[in-house]
Amino acid sequence: MNQRNKIKPLIFLLSISCVLFSKGTYIAKSFNATVLLGHDSNPLRLSKNEIEELSERPYLLGDASEVYSRFLGISGKFSFYSNKAILARLFKRKTNFNLGYTYKHFTQNKEKNSTYISFKINQQLGNYRYLHINYSLMPGYYLREYEDLDYILATNDIDNVSRYYACTFDIEKLHIIYQIPLSLKKNKVKIGGFYERQIFDPYFTEFDLNIAGQTLEFSFSNDDNYFSKKRTINFLYEKHIADNSTFLSKLVSNLYMNRDYKQHRYKFNFKQNINNSQSIGFIVDIYKRNNTSKIEVDELHYKRKHTDKTVSVWYKKNRYKIMLSKRRRLSRSPFEWVEELKTFDRYIITLTTTLAKRNFN
Repeated sequence: MNQRNKIKPLIFLLSISCVLFSKGTYIAKSFNATVLLGHDSNPLRLSKNEIEELSERPYLLGDASEVYSRFLGISGKFSFYSNKAILARLFKRKTNFNLGYTYKHFTQNKEKNSTYISFKINQQLGNYRYLHINYSLMPGYYLREYEDLDYILATNDIDNVSRYYACTFDIEKLHIIYQIPLSLKKNKVKIGGFYERQIFDPYFTEFDLNIAGQTLEFSFSNDDNYFSKKRTINFLYEKHIADNSTFLSKLVSNLYMNRDYKQHRYKFNFKQNINNSQSIGFIVDIYKRNNTSKIEVDELHYKRKHTDKTVSVWYKKNRYKIMLSKRRRLSRSPFEWVEELKTFDRYIITLTTTLAKRNFN
């Protein structure tokens, strides 16, 4: 990990230390571990044209042996609480904590291997009201092979394959959310804000982003339905405003390229319990993005829009869950080559199994 990215794990460790070493007694609640097996048809998110041209441009695959890849994921979550932590003493109610870790290994594309760490605080406020503070970190995430524009501009060499480099970045997110009940305690609304940083490796610092936004989520539960079992419906809306923090910096590419955008996210989640051991559901997750670059020579971003939609269906029985997802990004731009480059399709199938689950109280 390069020097400019090392601050992120330090921030995470500092956050954990503030909780664990503050005055208080922490009591274990639960631990669970899962393993995930899957197949991703297009982990690099290559466009249709790029896939068709791979015989002539094999460097687009980087170190990957295939366009698709199988993958294995292992995750664990540890939950604990305290009646004496700082927030617990402040609000005079229990504070719940969750620490999560996930690692994914891609068989045909090892550069896609990823680590995800999360730390969540759930503070009871009384009368079914809660304060949620969620922090997550994904360091060194590999996106794909991209052209280093500064190399091209400096050398005027657009034919040299060595202008392509592995593009990696760190993603760091912080959410602060307030939850209140609706007319019934089973129904609730969450409202809050978030801040996200995307810090790219030295070859692609022109893509660095600071993203701020608001979130609104409604959750409804009902036990009186066809299956006579619990049904849960969630609707999430988010607004994202992204600032290309390195725009107009010293790099040549940043003088004419601006990655700022505005984005709206809509997510609908449906879950139906069939009986005590089986459930089914589906998820529709849509991102609508408008790039706001006003630089006409910035063909990659000027007036570019896209709709990125993922539809997933799943079935769960006991400790096994199978999910099938289809993702499609449809891009719109005044320039045909941009539309072709940024439009892609992706299919993912996963099987998740609970390896261990233990409640401590």
